Amino acid sequence: MAVRPVAPSALGRMVAKDPRLVFDLRNGTSPRDGLADKITAFFKIVEFTEARNA
Repeated sequence: MAVRPVAPSALGRMVAKDPRLVFDLRNGTSPRDGLADKITAFFKIVEFTEARNA
């Protein structure tokens, strides 16, 4: 979100279909293993796509 302006709720929907995801993480909630894997995979895809388009 610091690199590209996107609303926290929009990011949560893109990653896990959960508009509260970013807010919950900011408040200290730990994601379950499956969700943590989804978050990691999402950011790897974004990173790969941006590197490829650079």
